[in-house]
Amino acid sequence: LHKMGLRTNVFSSAEVQNKTEKSKSDSECDVKDYLTIKNFFYKYKNGLVALNIPYMKIPSGQITAITGENGKGKTTFLNRLQQNKVYNNTIYLAYTGIAATHINGSTIHSFFNIPPVDVIQVGKGQYSNNLFEKLSIVDLIVIDEISMVRADLMDEIDYELRQAKKNHLPFGGVKMLLVGDLY
Repeated sequence: LHKMGLRTNVFSSAEVQNKTEKSKSDSECDVKDYLTIKNFFYKYKNGLVALNIPYMKIPSGQITAITGENGKGKTTFLNRLQQNKVYNNTIYLAYTGIAATHINGSTIHSFFNIPPVDVIQVGKGQYSNNLFEKLSIVDLIVIDEISMVRADLMDEIDYELRQAKKNHLPFGGVKMLLVGDLY
């Protein structure tokens, strides 16, 4: 990720607002669009606290990662994020079908129409107008089980988003939320 010029924000294991922030030192092209999550709290009926996120910022053009061991609430967070419709035009993806069903999403390969091959030839795939229409309006892509995703698959996602968004920024300037277990 650092080779691509990306800075990463890592959060270990509501109030939501979209805003554009600009400091006096920023040039016009450095304006950052953020999704800010504050006081994101969820408690099960039995009283067990599943989530307690006081503050998280997901910026455009950067990758935000949420990591943690099994059972720490990552999937619960994604389900609550989806149920609360925290952000318009969000795509929920996972590497495996089981993980995709847990977050009510799709597999990366099926969503991007990428055949299962040993090595993905970036930019050589067949792209449908329907996929580009979806990608052109997406604001946030969530990928669960990120530790299973190979670099060439991430490169292909980056390429397709840049093409669909007509934007040279990494991942076409789309906010990327990567979730997984790196243990």
